[in-house]
Amino acid sequence: MIKKHLHAGDPEREFANAFTQNPSAGLEGAPENVRKFFYEVMEMVASGRDIDIISDDDECTTQEAADILNVSRSFVVKILEDGHIPFHKVGHYRRVMMKDLLEYDRKRKEAARKDFGDIVEENQRLGLYD
Repeated sequence: MIKKHLHAGDPEREFANAFTQNPSAGLEGAPENVRKFFYEVMEMVASGRDIDIISDDDECTTQEAADILNVSRSFVVKILEDGHIPFHKVGHYRRVMMKDLLEYDRKRKEAARKDFGDIVEENQRLGLYD
């Protein structure tokens, strides 16, 4: 799964408001990050891939969370129950806010990069690299 993120600051919102009023104007005047985001999305569509747009204030099921994190649903349930990601219940079903899930994913990847860097550093210290 490829995740793309576009933060909608003032320039992006201003362009989006103008674009919704006059879509035929195209991307003229769009901030660079909007043009890049649009181009990447169109590349995915051109290659025949499906696109989902998820807002960070959406909520998802444990299965959707598992699909986004590329892990099993049972692993998601465990990390929810262990308190790593906030959730609430709708009946018997757990729901996760997308912003919380993406923050967990960001921290998990950041920790993995740090761990990898520590391993490389240790290997260099031990002279395992030339």
